[in-house]
Formats: sequence, structure tokens, C-alpha cells
Amino acid sequence: MTSRRVGIIHPYWSFWESAVEGDFAADRRALGSIASAAIEAGGATVVWEATVDPGSDIPSLVTTLEHDIDALVVVSTMAASPGAVLALLKEFDRVPLVLWAAHDGLAVDEELSHSGITRRGGTVGSPMIGAALTSQGRPYDLVAGEISDIVSIGDAVRRACAAGAVRHARLGIVGSTIPGYEWARVPDERLTALGIEVVTSTPDDLAGRVRAVTPEAVGAARDRLGEFSVDTDVEPSALDAALRYSVALDSLIDDGRLSAGTLNCHVAQLRLDPAIGSAPCFALGRSTSRGVPWTCTGDVATSLAMLLVSSLGAPTLYHEIEALDEVTHEAILANSGEHDDRFRASTARKVINNPWFPRESATASALFSLAAGPASLVGVVSGPDGTLKVVVAEGRFTERTAPDSGTVNAAFEFASGPITEAWQRWGSAGVGHHSCATDRHVADDLRVICHHLGLDLVQV
Repeated sequence: MTSRRVGIIHPYWSFWESAVEGDFAADRRALGSIASAAIEAGGATVVWEATVDPGSDIPSLVTTLEHDIDALVVVSTMAASPGAVLALLKEFDRVPLVLWAAHDGLAVDEELSHSGITRRGGTVGSPMIGAALTSQGRPYDLVAGEISDIVSIGDAVRRACAAGAVRHARLGIVGSTIPGYEWARVPDERLTALGIEVVTSTPDDLAGRVRAVTPEAVGAARDRLGEFSVDTDVEPSALDAALRYSVALDSLIDDGRLSAGTLNCHVAQLRLDPAIGSAPCFALGRSTSRGVPWTCTGDVATSLAMLLVSSLGAPTLYHEIEALDEVTHEAILANSGEHDDRFRASTARKVINNPWFPRESATASALFSLAAGPASLVGVVSGPDGTLKVVVAEGRFTERTAPDSGTVNAAFEFASGPITEAWQRWGSAGVGHHSCATDRHVADDLRVICHHLGLDLVQV
């Protein structure tokens, strides 16, 4: 599950203390405690809280605050001059931000007084901050709700933290994109603009890691196959070759502290060396299954799509839309052996000989069908000026399976209409022949995440 480390800012302004009876500062502190409890009940960890008023010494305050956070939440319960808050936010200018206009109780008194307006002033205080942020071009998510409402603020924080995870991500790229797959390239500067750090390595480096894997490490990897049974046709040497790749890839991930990755195995170092003797499809799937998604062919665009979905804690299937059934309105999804065993399966999970590489040494890979249920397809597209957009299609996995594909498979039904029309909209949006599938509807989540990251989103 994606980390959810949150900093909370409580705006305050003593200017309004004369408008209410009692200790207004203590009253706001009590509301702040309720707000923090609601945020933590939604699954986040509150790393710090800071009450900020117009006289706050922001430079000194900043030195006391942890900067390794995934999201910021401004809990606005009153009208407060925003200058100091804006100065603090500037120190965290890359952190996804939620403005929460929070109020105590659902209903407003029939006889709303000046005191009541002061106590319930979050809808005044939030725009005081939001208008300034909009003029600066800084994105934020705006939420209004009762201060103990876990659901509304929980969703906003979850999405902001997912965007924060993308901003903290380290994307591994092994080699270069397969020639001709220009749509799959994303310039490093575009990834850097999102906050993603690109970590490059060479096919020779990975090949060296594969050769260095010990028999003991292969045996330990074999013991971690979990629910997978090994088909009797799979030679022990073929399974060992796949597991050597998996151990080597794990070492690359750990050394590079990678969040996602892509590699192009269609090079001599990784396919022709008899000491390696395997395509890495199974290894990519093992990594994806532990929450570090990988794509093949140097497909950076779909790596970004999988990283976005993975930031939500969702499973990811790297796939192609292989065929359209115009009678049943299903799109058949399969791949060349990648997988994610966090998906529910409608068939047994097997390790088989990968049928896509019959001319090479036997390559072991995964075979199972995804269970029926809600689903989404997600792709990333580069425009002519290099700008990125995310394309999402919601629908469902049907009960249909395609085991003869020899890979992890599913049948997807678009929610947006007949298969040929829906697929035409999908393809016309510019998505390449690879994309990411997941087992839930993610359009609403990704729309907010993309807003935080400055990406466009198109829903098909």
C-alpha cells in the first residue's frame, strides 16, 4: 500500500477572538484534533501539525517540520488572513495539497449570528487561500464537509498521497525503447517535471546480475512461488532461468530503490547469452506482484500508467487488446507472460512454458485468468508538444477466459458503449498497443491525481 504521510496546517487569526465567547483558540485546537483524528482514521499518518497565524515566524517554523511527506492538508475552520499560510505552502511547493473547509455539525442554526459565522467560517477561509494558489498556478483539491467525516477527507487525502507517491517515484529504465516504438518514449525532462527520478542502467548490468545469482537464491525464490503450480512440461532448468532473472531484477530494484521500471529484453545481452537463457516476462510479473510494476520493450509510457495505478495500491496488468468480439462486445486482453498475482483469479495459477518464444530456450511464465468484476484500462499518451495525458476506460472483466493465449488473460467490456465504438474512442485518444488494466474503477481517483500532477485526463 502506498505510504500516506501527511502534514496538517491549521490557519488561525486572533482578530476574530472578540466575535465569540470563551477561549476561541482552544475551541479551534479542539476542532483541529478532531480533524487530525478523521484523517488518521482514513488511513494516513499525521507526521506533523502546525497552527499558523498572520504573525507566525515561518522561516523558523519550517526548520522544525519534516519535509518527507506525501501530502499537505490545510484544515480551514475559520476566516484567516492567508499570507503566513501561503509562505509555509511555498516551502512545500511540490507536495500535493488538499484544502479542507471543515465545519462542526451538518446543519446551520436557523438564527445564524455573527458568532456562528465566525465559528463556521471554513468556506470563507479556504477561498482566501485557494484564490491565491490559483493565481500562482498551484493545483489543489478542495473539500467541504463535517469535521469528523472520514469518507470525504479520506478520499481526498488518499488521492493526494497517491500523487505524492508519484512525485517521490524512482523509475528504472534498462536499455532503450525498442526501435519503432516511438509512442512508448517519454523524455526524461517530462518525468522530472512530475517529480519522478529516472534511474538508468544497461542491459550488460542486468545480464551481469543474472549471471551472479546463486543456486541458493534460486531455491529461495522457488519456495516463494505461493499459489503457483508448475506445469509438468516445464523443465527445472527453464524455471530456474526465470527465477534467476527474478532475483537479479529484485537486486536492481533494491539497489536503485525503484518504484517502477521498464526494460527492453530484445537485445543480444539479455536474450542470446546461453548463461541467461530466458525472456524476463516471469521476472517482470514477480516484481509487479510485489507492487513495483514493470513493462517490457522499454515502454516508459505504460510504466507511467502502471505507476499511477499502483500509487493507489491497485494491481496492474501489462497487456495488449488482442482482439474484439463484436458479438459479445468483449475485448480480449493478454500479453507475453507478465502478470500480477494480486488479482483475483478465476482459474488456477500456473507456471508454464511461454508459448511466445518457441525458437529460444524454454522460458517459464505465468498463466491464469482474471476474475469477473469492475475494471479499468489506463494508458499514457504524449502529445506533439511533449505534453502528457492519461486515458482511462472503465468497464468490467467478464466471465470469459482465454487460457489458450498461454498468458495471463481477461475479457474486458467497455462501459461506454458497443465494443468497436468504444475501442475506436480508446485508440483515437492515442493510446499505443500496450496499456495497464486494473480490477477497479479508477477514473475519479486518477482525475484528481492528474490535477495534482498537472496532467490532462481523458475518459473514454
